[in-house]
Amino acid sequence: MTQLDENTLQMEISYIDGTQQILRGEKGKDSVSFYVDDQYVTSVSNDDLNEYVATTHI
Repeated sequence: MTQLDENTLQMEISYIDGTQQILRGEKGKDSVSFYVDDQYVTSVSNDDLNEYVATTHI
């Protein structure tokens, strides 16, 4: 995982078949937007992310 700037993390995902994709998360004021290979996938609120972390064992 690479921190591109204070609001952006990026990681390279490698699949068993040898293909690769880039997953990037960009933190905004109230949410995080996720992109795969520069295509927008979804946004998740900071509250939802905090709840997820609090209720899972990661």
